Amino acid sequence: MYGNNFPDVTERQVTVKIFKRIFENIEKIEIKALGGRKIILSLGACIYDGTGDISYDTLYSKADAAMYRSKKQQGFCATVHGAADEVFIP
Repeated sequence: MYGNNFPDVTERQVTVKIFKRIFENIEKIEIKALGGRKIILSLGACIYDGTGDISYDTLYSKADAAMYRSKKQQGFCATVHGAADEVFIP
């Protein structure tokens, strides 16, 4: 999903639900070659309501920065750019 967008998602709560669903599905994946280790995922997002003149590159940069904040955490983590808190999913 790297670089993808969800054009109908303009609220943080919806974004959190999408992240949780992704994390829950990733947790179910078992790859024999990993020897019992699990896949973990770091996600970042930027919510844009369609108003204002903001370039795709600017939005992408904000989402990318949020993803790198997530990578600093252990385990599953998703960060929404500009949000006061991060979303941690066990």
